[in-house]
Amino acid sequence: VHREITGQTGIKKLLTSIAPRSYIKRKIRRSLGFDDIRLIISGGAALPGWLSSGLSQYGLDVIQGYGLSEASPLITVNPPSSPRHESIGMVIPSNDVEIRDTDGEGNGEITAKGPNIMLGYYKNQAATEEALTRDGWLLTGDIGYFDEDGYLYITGRKKFVIVTKGGKNVYPEEIEEKLTKSPLIEEALVFSPDDAQIQALVFPQMEEVQRRIERMGEDVTPENIWLLLRHEIRHANRELEPYKKIGHFAVRLEEFPKTTTRKIKRYLFKDLRLTPDTRVLL
Repeated sequence: VHREITGQTGIKKLLTSIAPRSYIKRKIRRSLGFDDIRLIISGGAALPGWLSSGLSQYGLDVIQGYGLSEASPLITVNPPSSPRHESIGMVIPSNDVEIRDTDGEGNGEITAKGPNIMLGYYKNQAATEEALTRDGWLLTGDIGYFDEDGYLYITGRKKFVIVTKGGKNVYPEEIEEKLTKSPLIEEALVFSPDDAQIQALVFPQMEEVQRRIERMGEDVTPENIWLLLRHEIRHANRELEPYKKIGHFAVRLEEFPKTTTRKIKRYLFKDLRLTPDTRVLL
């Protein structure tokens, strides 16, 4: 939508620039068949803040919530009257949520308790004891923090956290969100082969990448794709603390394999190590 609007030329560009934003929003909603839809609810995976706010600019308000099947399934949700795009919302009235085992930045495991929390897994006592404390708190395995107004934010998964040799916690999902903010990057996988250097594997948005490279008068080759994306990696690094910066990256020329819920199968890449001369993985 953004590319279609900003890419207008001539009289269409002029009309788009002077048309009231409310008019443009109505046109977009109508063209997508969303005339009668009041809200779009997002769940299942964290929605990047830049995506949520971008949709909102064009009249597509997205309310993000959070929960698990073990919580039947809701724990938090953004109030429709005052949503925060990067947040998974506020705790529903029937629940209590605590952040446990916090690190130096206030991130810790999200735990929840309430009447909607499961009693346990059917005929699986071992799994139940891993997920529930003796007093009924659900250990979600998600890492997050509260802001001063009681909005909850997710920064990653406990099982994916990278603990550097300096004792710092790096959450791959946080860095991946910054990378995929770029219109040139479709997907990203952040990892560390040695708990020292942060590395990334990137699947480009090929249509946009091709357009940029051809505009530069160059051939669309794997090497030129890597060189173009290097600027995006450097831009993301400028927003990261030193211990989170990406030391090396490579380009993947096909989509990542995913689960049925469209999450990257990280376990397939657990032994991946990029050498300094690796730029493209075929």
